[in-house]
Amino acid sequence: MRMRTVLIFAYYFPPMGLGGVQRVLKFVKYLPAYGWRPIVVTVKDVRYYDRDESLLDDIPPDATICRTGSCDPLRVGFLLRPREALHVPQSKPPGSPGRALARWCLFPDHQVGWVPFAVARAWRLIRSERVDAVLSTFPPASGHLAGLFLKRMTGLPWVADFRDGWTDGEFSQPPSPFHRMLTRTLERLVVRRADRAIAVSPEIAAGLAAVRGDVAGVCVLTNGYDPDDFLTPTPHQNGRLTMTYCGTINQARNPEPLFCALRQVLDEEPDLASRVHVQLVGAAIGLDVPAMIRQYRLDGVVTPFGYLPHRDALAYIVDADLLLLLVSSDDSRARGVPTGKIYECLAAGRPILGLVPDGAAQELLLRSGRGTVVHPHDTAGIVRAIQEWVRRATVDRRPPSSPDETLSAFTRQHLTERLARILDDVITTR
Repeated sequence: MRMRTVLIFAYYFPPMGLGGVQRVLKFVKYLPAYGWRPIVVTVKDVRYYDRDESLLDDIPPDATICRTGSCDPLRVGFLLRPREALHVPQSKPPGSPGRALARWCLFPDHQVGWVPFAVARAWRLIRSERVDAVLSTFPPASGHLAGLFLKRMTGLPWVADFRDGWTDGEFSQPPSPFHRMLTRTLERLVVRRADRAIAVSPEIAAGLAAVRGDVAGVCVLTNGYDPDDFLTPTPHQNGRLTMTYCGTINQARNPEPLFCALRQVLDEEPDLASRVHVQLVGAAIGLDVPAMIRQYRLDGVVTPFGYLPHRDALAYIVDADLLLLLVSSDDSRARGVPTGKIYECLAAGRPILGLVPDGAAQELLLRSGRGTVVHPHDTAGIVRAIQEWVRRATVDRRPPSSPDETLSAFTRQHLTERLARILDDVITTR
């Protein structure tokens, strides 16, 4: 039987780092096992927050990666200063004048300058390859714009993937009512013209179904974890309680509630400073974390490692005594989507302290039986939780528990198998 081919629009793709690349990368890794050869259309080098060359090892030989030019700000910034590091300043405020101007002038987002290049390359590929279906992923919205154009040009079955909510998403910031109207119009076009829409959470799926007017055309396909990424931990024997947060740090994932509670704990029991160590593993975007650490006098207690290669970050997760999950935003849009790292934290088998509001992350942690949940605004509750975990800390650590059967639905292999069945279905029901 001939292996089918899916063309994927994915602006964010390795060697770019951060969590946003994982979903598509793992789809690409496992799709050939389920009868689908992926062709990825992505962008060439850009100035981005972090790079992770090790992620390229996950790309299978069956996959084809096509990197195109672009005239979006990140690509132009790289072309103007190619000898500089590829990174953009992580502490740059999200509301800086340059970004504000870009939100006004570039629609649907900063990556719109990639769309002509991506569509042109996809058109050439379709003429030379036998492409059976198209998959686009959001964010950026420009990926779905490319998918919409290609759908109109070719009529190929098209699946639109939503890693976040769009018009009602956590990071949606239209600069004016006019931009909000345009965004809603484009969302409506994408959701209704796509043969299927898939979403990372039931809440996002419900919003898409309302826009589409067709519940059957929307599927939930969560984020997950890849068992291949987890390494055997090397237990430490220093008697300190090691608490580890892994993931992007920003306004919605702000460690300040944790820092405030830690300061109170240490003020009450100064000797605990030698018995507690907090590790922050991940890029800080829009926040000056070292300044926050100094503000709360936590030098020597909190260590920010910045972004690390994905497998190195997972090694820190597995080696922790206690994992931290931070969702500082109380916005209803944030409550409906569990952070992507939650699945890897659950798979690591370590206990979890979730500083999260009521919502999807809280429900998943409580359902797993591995999490203690405290609202991020409940400073006294966070203080009590830290003190309790310090009392539990011993020299001999318990080994990580193995993922139970309830987590098997969140393996990247299982999720990719479901995606393959969705792609099969859109072809047979055209």
